[in-house]
Amino acid sequence: MTYFNLATALIFISSLAPNAQSAESLSIDDQVRDEFTWVENEQDIEQIKELAKAGNPKIKSNSRQCSSTFSDQIGFAAKNALCLSWMKLPSQLMTDLVLNNNQRFANESDYDQRVTKFYAFRHDGSLNRDLSMEEIDRLFKAFNASVSFESKYANYHIETSSVGDSAYLASLSGLYVGTTFQDQTETFLYARDFFQGAAVKSISIPYEVGLYPGGGFTTKFELLISDRHLIFVKTEGWNS
Repeated sequence: MTYFNLATALIFISSLAPNAQSAESLSIDDQVRDEFTWVENEQDIEQIKELAKAGNPKIKSNSRQCSSTFSDQIGFAAKNALCLSWMKLPSQLMTDLVLNNNQRFANESDYDQRVTKFYAFRHDGSLNRDLSMEEIDRLFKAFNASVSFESKYANYHIETSSVGDSAYLASLSGLYVGTTFQDQTETFLYARDFFQGAAVKSISIPYEVGLYPGGGFTTKFELLISDRHLIFVKTEGWNS
């Protein structure tokens, strides 16, 4: 059995981006220390670190707990584990993820948003229904997308698109890649082609660490689910 996580993939793919620093050469703790020297509240610093480290699930390939068709196990706690088929991402998309992880705290415009985690899967159809709050909690825990403090919002934000409606992809367009704004990112183009016009349910939970009046650093975890496909996205950035 083979174990994967995004950090491992980023080390490999960083060789494709010669101008990008290795994702592992500067730890999240070091990034926070270097970028947030002006923040005096230690609790804010710890929350930023926790959010930055979340959303990086362990994936076990060819798990004995899963079928041969959906053989990749996501999450290891028995009640949270999922059996899915993990899709290989294009090299350019992976290269963009490297840049975004290295520049996750860059502030070019006071509204920088970057996709720092992106996983795509096929599922057996069992997710194509109304999910209970408990089931949604388990899904996000399987992707290691839970933190010790509450979102400032009351609950998950849930929307379902109609067939052929691409509005659900709005969260993936008009984002930064590294320090460059792009109207249509590789993540947007991949998701658009991946879902092929199917109706998609978006389930998201946003977090914000308020660092000054009216703004701060934000993180959003989002699941995009169609009849047979699922994408997990983590977006990080500023809200001023």
